[in-house]
Amino acid sequence: MAWIPIKYNLRSMKARIIPTLVAMSGIAGVVAVFLAMLSMARGFLETVKTAGVPDNAIVLKAGGTLDLNGLTFNQGWTTTGRAFQGVFFESPNIVSAAPVSVLSNNLNWTNFSTLPKGHYRVWTLVQKPDGTSQYAPADSVAPHVNTYSVLIEAAANGLCWVCMVNSTPVNVQ
Repeated sequence: MAWIPIKYNLRSMKARIIPTLVAMSGIAGVVAVFLAMLSMARGFLETVKTAGVPDNAIVLKAGGTLDLNGLTFNQGWTTTGRAFQGVFFESPNIVSAAPVSVLSNNLNWTNFSTLPKGHYRVWTLVQKPDGTSQYAPADSVAPHVNTYSVLIEAAANGLCWVCMVNSTPVNVQ
């Protein structure tokens, strides 16, 4: 195959300056839009990664009844959780005909907006002496009645939301 000398290509681009500039600006525009989309996607991903607290999981049902229907809710991934953080179930009515299991981090609470109807078991992930971890029953320490939306609204309005936290465990069995 014969090679075309580079000076022929440069001479052709010079002779067709307008189409060359249109093609170059079109390619540059596509690259710029592509880079902008990648950077926005990366920024959104970083925002989602760092927003909120990783120890929290929230289940909301606006009005009506939240039927957990024998759900096993697994939010346990660390043995170094914090009190008050954890799982929030919020609805005017929380029910389940079948037993519900809530698996959470050690020290985390399971917060219900109202006392749930049905059979609920709460477990927290605890560290064993050999360094491994396992779920242990936490029915007497983890379940609490706290309404997430009320606490968040109070915090947003500059009120003492900590004063509104119910720190007394409740019996959900």
